[in-house]
Amino acid sequence: MTGEEPPTREAGSRRFVAGLVGISVFGLILRVVYVLTVTRYDNSHFYDAFYYVGQAGDLATGHGFQTPVVGGASALHPPLTALVEVPATWLFGIHGGTVPQRMTMAVLGAVAVGVIGWLGKVVAGHRVGIVAAVLAALYPNLWIPSGIVMSETLAILLTALILIGTYRFLRSPGWVNATLLGVGCGLAALTRSELSFFALLILVPAVVVARTLSGRARVALAVLGIVVAGVVVSPWVVRNLVTFQKPTTLSTGDGGLLLGANCDATYHGAELGYWSLGCSTAVTPSNDPSVLSARQDHAAFSYMRHHLSRLPVVVAARVGRIWDLYEPFQTARFDQGEGRPVEASWAGIGAFYLLAPLAIAGFIVLGRQRKTRWPLVMPVVLVTLLAAGAYGIIRFRAPAEVSLVVLAAVALDAGWRHWTSRRAPRSEPDPATLDPAVH
Repeated sequence: MTGEEPPTREAGSRRFVAGLVGISVFGLILRVVYVLTVTRYDNSHFYDAFYYVGQAGDLATGHGFQTPVVGGASALHPPLTALVEVPATWLFGIHGGTVPQRMTMAVLGAVAVGVIGWLGKVVAGHRVGIVAAVLAALYPNLWIPSGIVMSETLAILLTALILIGTYRFLRSPGWVNATLLGVGCGLAALTRSELSFFALLILVPAVVVARTLSGRARVALAVLGIVVAGVVVSPWVVRNLVTFQKPTTLSTGDGGLLLGANCDATYHGAELGYWSLGCSTAVTPSNDPSVLSARQDHAAFSYMRHHLSRLPVVVAARVGRIWDLYEPFQTARFDQGEGRPVEASWAGIGAFYLLAPLAIAGFIVLGRQRKTRWPLVMPVVLVTLLAAGAYGIIRFRAPAEVSLVVLAAVALDAGWRHWTSRRAPRSEPDPATLDPAVH
């Protein structure tokens, strides 16, 4: 035998894992540098990061889920983001710049780089996985959240894990993979309440379209996945139901979100399709967050009912903002108030404009290759519906960035294969192998 033997599948897998680890380490270095040189000095704005850091401090000292500084039971946001910050807070405390807490997000962001690479491999092979990991490490809209103590980094990581779980289930439907998918959906709901819809948008369709299952098995696995997701969120939901006056499941933040997005300031003028803090507080306050949220909900829906003719324009602006199609640079300036430096946001806009066409191309490539692509569409559907029903802000797009990166990697890999195949020399046929009857 002459020449080198082709690499074994095991050797290829080892190289792939080593490559993912190396790219993830690079992603971690980039994120750590970003924290130490940029975001640690961004402490001049009051936004949700203050809540998460303060609540992690209360948890670390045994005071439970309270409203930071003010005190009193709180469920403004689901608990997982604050919970993952507890170890760093318990070990290092809370200092100016909240560096330990930001480093936690940087580490989770680096883990997300590797998981997104693994997702790319599951979708379309090793090379797509490596390309997806590189894009995830470099893409500003994935490293910006890693410098902020908010829920987006966790949402990115869990979305990637849920998508991997979905592909695993589709290839091997059974109770183990249905359980894992249910756990992922439950954890996502404990990160951001709107991610609870992953159970309906991803888990249930995966069971419905899975092959080799009888009708009874489909029903059983769908129920199993939803029940498991419910079990994961149940401690938090039960705590909220027994703590607050009004029925509360995942969060009391929906009232402020809706009222801030449905008022004169966001239906007209410069903030069209965005959110107004002044509007969100324009109701009678209450010491019970659930009562306040109910009042805000009522005011928001009342405003919508009286301005239905304006709603289509507002919804279009919201969706346009979340996809950088309407006033993207203005939105970037607004986002400064939530820990996103405007220069980084501008870099994110430019990178998005490059990746979005590639993602569309990657979607087409997967279709031509007859590979499953609908799971990658569902985060895009979810964030679009979220923007339409709430408001347009780039951080809400975080789950869909996972799909964007993987689909762009598919397109880049297809382009590379096409380019190399065209440049490969065409060998002339050996005359000795030609059929003499033809000549």
